[in-house]
Amino acid sequence: MKAFIASVVASAVVLTLPVAQAADNDLAALEKAARSEGQVNSVGMPDSWANWKDTWNDISSKIWP
Repeated sequence: MKAFIASVVASAVVLTLPVAQAADNDLAALEKAARSEGQVNSVGMPDSWANWKDTWNDISSKIWP
């Protein structure tokens, strides 16, 4: 039974690796596109939500000083 569980866990790990790599590539492409546009827009979160306004100001100052 332990061998079966180990096999299932190992298979799950191996099968998620390509997905994780694809997500990294998509994130890199998204970042590149945002930088080429010169802006990032956030939709749906009010400034008062979890200090969102200051968070965006902080992010913006690091990306576009």
